[in-house]
Amino acid sequence: MIIVNDEIIKGKQEFKNGNYEKALGHFENVGEDDEFYGYAQLFCANCLMELKRYDDALKIVNVLILQNPYNKLAWFNKVLCYIFSDDEKNALNIMDDVISVVDMGDKYDLVFLAKLYKLLHCYDDALRYCNMAL
Repeated sequence: MIIVNDEIIKGKQEFKNGNYEKALGHFENVGEDDEFYGYAQLFCANCLMELKRYDDALKIVNVLILQNPYNKLAWFNKVLCYIFSDDEKNALNIMDDVISVVDMGDKYDLVFLAKLYKLLHCYDDALRYCNMAL
């Protein structure tokens, strides 16, 4: 049986309800010594992105990537932060890094790649990954 920190449970509920500031507070209360700290940090980044605090989200995501360079969710969030802060150049520059951590046999990963490329107005690449997902 996995016992998840109560702050994470409360944070997820607040996130689900769209209360991103409250959710962020709960996730920030998860200590570094908690086994689910990295999970909470991903949620912190998502809260910050919902609050349009992309620079703050990028700080968290970059630390997560340094700790685990194969954390595809962190990489996806990094691209999204750049896209939503109108920095498509940096988003495009790291797409090769994102592709290197994606499971090319996972249709959900491929569809997410397609969505990222669509947001970047790279429609040929978006279509290529959609076709790969099929």
